[in-house]
Amino acid sequence: PMHAMRLQRVGTLLIRTPHIQRRLGPSKGLSHAFQRALRRRELYSTLDVFRSVAAKLPVPSLPRPGAGSERDAGVPRAAVDAATDAACVAENTGCTVEPREKEPKASSTKDLVGIYLKLGKIRLTSLVVLTSAMPYYMCGGGIFTIGFPALMTGTTLQAMAANTYNQIIERKVDALMPRTRRRPLVVGAISPTHAFIAAGVAATAGSAILYFACNPLTCWLGLGSLFSYVFVYTPLKRIHWINTWVGTVPGALPPLMGAAAAHGSLGVTALFCGGVLALWQIPHFLALSYLCKNEYAAAGFRMLPSEDPQKAADLAFSHTLALSAWCLVLPWFLPCSWHFIAEAVLLNAAFLYKAKEYQNKPNTQS
Repeated sequence: PMHAMRLQRVGTLLIRTPHIQRRLGPSKGLSHAFQRALRRRELYSTLDVFRSVAAKLPVPSLPRPGAGSERDAGVPRAAVDAATDAACVAENTGCTVEPREKEPKASSTKDLVGIYLKLGKIRLTSLVVLTSAMPYYMCGGGIFTIGFPALMTGTTLQAMAANTYNQIIERKVDALMPRTRRRPLVVGAISPTHAFIAAGVAATAGSAILYFACNPLTCWLGLGSLFSYVFVYTPLKRIHWINTWVGTVPGALPPLMGAAAAHGSLGVTALFCGGVLALWQIPHFLALSYLCKNEYAAAGFRMLPSEDPQKAADLAFSHTLALSAWCLVLPWFLPCSWHFIAEAVLLNAAFLYKAKEYQNKPNTQS
């Protein structure tokens, strides 16, 4: 409380300086940047703003109310301007905006490529591509044919387009979470219009490659994954916690794409790989949602671990059990070596052990 009172006193002294009083004219001193921030409702606590301002100020040299200008007091002009904006927002809205550093726009091709990779979540995309490559190989697809690089390229472009559209839709929410507030659209490194056009080009190019170099089935499966992720899963995250199960659909389609690219149809191997990924995603995302439940709740995302942690832990275990059973029934339908059965038993046993730990005691350690 004493620290907060000191910070408020600093703000009061700053507001009373002649420079700030001149800025508190008819426009209330709100800069264009802060007006835009207000429209976006990116509002933060008064304490955080005054803490960041007070850290830059030579507090002992602050003038008494009615004393000379800020130049005489030794107060830096930039700090005064920041405090002015904070004070003006507080006066007009009852809230304040935390000054956030904006990254410059991309000034070179290298910068732009880096931004595109961040928008497309290239690390996540590479895992999606891997889940399509393995079924392609398992179904007898040739690595040294045009189909394999076409599958890799087309899937990469479609996945990056889906992730970019997701960031465009959630850019305001991303600004509220520490984990995502440095994303390119949040910090202003690229405009939403630019990102939208880039995603459209990537989606179109990726779909064309899959359609003509692989086959139409692979293309339509990829588009199904893209549209279900962007237009169903993404908005559902703010409506109901069932979004986690809906999100397994776009996640389970890339393995089917790989199998379809190999021989133009879907068989037992494709369905097995898609089922493994669908069942695995549930405990994975429930655990991830538990770790980030406070951030998700603050941003307005409806996640089951935020609403009922124990139910989430129970469902994580039951889906892990189903995944183990799914893996062990494959030998009934396809010829498998004893190596596969041994590895499936050991890996699923370890997975079940950790899931049971999480069910018994839901916490960040389990």
